[in-house]
Amino acid sequence: MIERDEHVNLLIYNSLGQVVRTLSRTYQPAGRYIVTWDGRDENGFRLTSGEYYFQLFVGENMVSKKAMLME
Repeated sequence: MIERDEHVNLLIYNSLGQVVRTLSRTYQPAGRYIVTWDGRDENGFRLTSGEYYFQLFVGENMVSKKAMLME
């Protein structure tokens, strides 16, 4: 939940630390949001199954989580 208006970046990285997709790079008003990733990269190509990492930046705060993409 974003508690005040903030700049939000949501990035997905592969296991090599390369950004494969940017899901959000915008200024967001306060509120609760749901974002869905379709398993594709920036060019629309489906990525292979494996470990990926999400980084969510909200203002000065950052959260990082691991996820598994399975086909």
